[in-house]
Amino acid sequence: KKHNIIVEHYIISSGLKEMIEGTILVKNNEFEKIYASSFYFDEKGEAKWPAQAVNYTNKTQFLFRIEKGFLDINDPGVMILYPKVVYVCHLEILFILVIVKQISLA
Repeated sequence: KKHNIIVEHYIISSGLKEMIEGTILVKNNEFEKIYASSFYFDEKGEAKWPAQAVNYTNKTQFLFRIEKGFLDINDPGVMILYPKVVYVCHLEILFILVIVKQISLA
């Protein structure tokens, strides 16, 4: 705030969006936007079809959208040469390794 800088946090993952949305950080609104693989759900809440698949190629597309300030994946405005607001991206990539061990009680 001192230097008129706004810090925003995003998640770009090939993991499942529904699982990411269940974490405490997301529930506390720590992230501006989540780009992750997701499903289309019917009126019963059952997954019917993949709605969004995230891979290495479109992860770069999401970085490009964030840099230009066009966060909606369906917004064609991302092709505008110069947006009204200048975004400066400094990317810090965080890898989280989760290790699950099976514990034998025998």
